[in-house]
Amino acid sequence: MLLLLSVLSSAHAEDAWLLADVELLRWSDATHVSAKLDRGAQVEVLVRDAKLARVRQGGDFGWVQLALLSATEVASVPEFPLSLDALPPGLTFPGLPGAQ
Repeated sequence: MLLLLSVLSSAHAEDAWLLADVELLRWSDATHVSAKLDRGAQVEVLVRDAKLARVRQGGDFGWVQLALLSATEVASVPEFPLSLDALPPGLTFPGLPGAQ
């Protein structure tokens, strides 16, 4: 029976990616952290309410704010250093020291 429930619940799970480093909360109304995940980590969304989602990654479960989830894949780390080669020639940044 437990196996059947696990299969059914995972059939309705959807994938999402974290927009920031997060601490998963063990309970939706508490501050106990059950796991920490990095920006860009892929999670399964198991349950949603108005502001929170219950997510799973491997054996880690917890609640996270909906605003921190993306339906599309997010790069795990920002791409640095940024290249300024694609900026138009002659572009200036007024107000910055050394700007022309």
